[in-house]
Amino acid sequence: MKQRFITLDAVKVFAAISIVWLHTVSSPQLGFTSVLGRFAVPFFTSTAVFIIFTKVIQKPTVSFTDYTISRFNRIYIPFLIWSILYLLIRYLNCWITNLCTSINIKLEFLWTGTTHHLWFLPFILVVSLVTFLLAKFAYKHPKSKSWLAIIALITGIVVLIKPNYNLINQLGYTVSLSYQALPAALWGITVAVVDNLFNLREKKDFKVLPLSCIVIAIVLTILMLLQGRNFLW
Repeated sequence: MKQRFITLDAVKVFAAISIVWLHTVSSPQLGFTSVLGRFAVPFFTSTAVFIIFTKVIQKPTVSFTDYTISRFNRIYIPFLIWSILYLLIRYLNCWITNLCTSINIKLEFLWTGTTHHLWFLPFILVVSLVTFLLAKFAYKHPKSKSWLAIIALITGIVVLIKPNYNLINQLGYTVSLSYQALPAALWGITVAVVDNLFNLREKKDFKVLPLSCIVIAIVLTILMLLQGRNFLW
């Protein structure tokens, strides 16, 4: 049995705390510090993609149908439950305070949820399924792995530096936020392929990649603190 990546588990805990911080800090005095949690969504996205890709390569016998059912039960069902709970709380608040207008149930709630931060669950569900298919393709066509890593890397860079927000924002916040998280998913594929090709995690002296990712995250966080979260554009 392979050992768990302890560093990754430790960062997961810190990232989970950062997510909470990101969504709760709103005072004028501390509002600017919310950028300290901005790394969490890209981290969870790229980590999920990396783990899914690696597991599919290691255990390619799982069918797409079985995997889809599994992910649907683990991601979408909780998403629906939380959406219903938030909607009920909103109705209860309106009934108690009598300060809000009527709440309309919309079809789009099935993919946006009933509160802002639930957008990530449908996004990661779709990303998981696409990653599964790409990993299956890479397993069946080993010679395509290098090209897959290169294409994912370049596409992620293009999406990051050439965003078409005028079009994307018209499609709603779920699509907009998913688009912003897309580079992390693409780079997760790149890292997973490189790890698979060179068996990096099995090397005892493997430190460069995780340390590099941590340094990049720290540098980008500092830039966001100094110049705002959209400093690239």
